[in-house]
Amino acid sequence: MSTRTRSRRTYGREPLQLSQLNPADIDMLPGIQLSIVCHECHSWHRVAGTTDLRVVQHGRGNGERCPGGNRQVQADLTLERWLARRRRQQQDALRAETRRPTTVLKKVTAPKPPALHQLDPAQPTADTARRALEAHRARCEAAVCTTSKDKRNDERRRVGHCPDGERLARRYLSLLEYEPHRLKIAAAQQSERERLDRESAAGFPQRRTAEWKNVEQLVSEADEQRAAPLEGARGPIVPLALPAGARPIGQSPTAEEVLAASPVRRHAAA
Repeated sequence: MSTRTRSRRTYGREPLQLSQLNPADIDMLPGIQLSIVCHECHSWHRVAGTTDLRVVQHGRGNGERCPGGNRQVQADLTLERWLARRRRQQQDALRAETRRPTTVLKKVTAPKPPALHQLDPAQPTADTARRALEAHRARCEAAVCTTSKDKRNDERRRVGHCPDGERLARRYLSLLEYEPHRLKIAAAQQSERERLDRESAAGFPQRRTAEWKNVEQLVSEADEQRAAPLEGARGPIVPLALPAGARPIGQSPTAEEVLAASPVRRHAAA
């Protein structure tokens, strides 16, 4: 004997989940009964029930019963989420020319300073080498990198260096010998810069004359237009005269005028 239960409340398919449906196939507006689009006949139908929601029984257009009727529905979608998804779907459906453009603000990145190893070092000179050597002698921990007296010769003084001090001393002597040549090159470069500045200043009047020739005709036409009388003008433009006792705009009252307009003084005089 078969134990299968025959009831209209049973349905052999899984219930529909509102969160998995297309937002356009759901109508959850307030004041209107919940409706969805049937997946079988693709038509709108109401969802009846309070706790056990089901699609109402309905038929197809040819008089046959639709298999999508009496299907259970799970209301796992709130009104706010449905409205947000529906609004988003409507915005995505707009054509590109009807969408409101979004202003893209590019973030301005501050320039990064170069690292220490990327900086161009200054050209060494004899003065910088001497100061480096003196600074090394002041903080050198080796006893030999100092100036001391010879016990056997109290008048002579000898100077010893550690390896770093020896390198700095040799560098100082080399730059000291090269210093006259460096000064000569610097003087030649300064002289060349001054010569170029003089040539540029001397050519300025010629450039000014050439630039004036390019705009001389336009300036002459503008002067002629200003000198021509105005068409339809009734007379010269005369500024308005200020009424008697009026103060020009921007002029502050004097101390005598302030005291004369004071109500305290008028009351005392009365």
